[in-house]
Amino acid sequence: MLLIFLSVSIWGCGSTPEETATPYTQLPNIKMSVADVTNSTSELFDVDVIGMLWSSLEVSLKRREMLWPGEPASAPYKIRAEILDYQKGSAWYRWCMPMWGKTYLTVKCDLVKDGRNVATVEARKEVSFGDGTFTRNAWRKVFAEVGEDLVSQMAGKL
Repeated sequence: MLLIFLSVSIWGCGSTPEETATPYTQLPNIKMSVADVTNSTSELFDVDVIGMLWSSLEVSLKRREMLWPGEPASAPYKIRAEILDYQKGSAWYRWCMPMWGKTYLTVKCDLVKDGRNVATVEARKEVSFGDGTFTRNAWRKVFAEVGEDLVSQMAGKL
């Protein structure tokens, strides 16, 4: 019994509570496009961090019907994202050694209209021990979560 209790308590310590599902903020009259994504970590990764962030932002915009359908250069609002911090982590370390092998991503976004900065938002997400079964492919999960968070924050500022 004690072993089961300890196992459950250790598993629960590293997990983050799931946020309640909130309806997407839909602003169909406001359209945005991703203009630029940069990696300012000065590291090279074995995954395409720029491409993954770019596509996660576009997926989130499309879900809210806010993705500019035309030429990206002529979009009313342009998103410029900068990856500030990223670590791919390891599912093996998260499973065997709790609190090691975290996957995390920190991104700053500027929302630009007509050459001037309208809003600046920042998001950080991490996956640690206890977030899902073995937390395989957590690096994909953090990009999707950060994209959703950034677009939600930008929509809230308009």
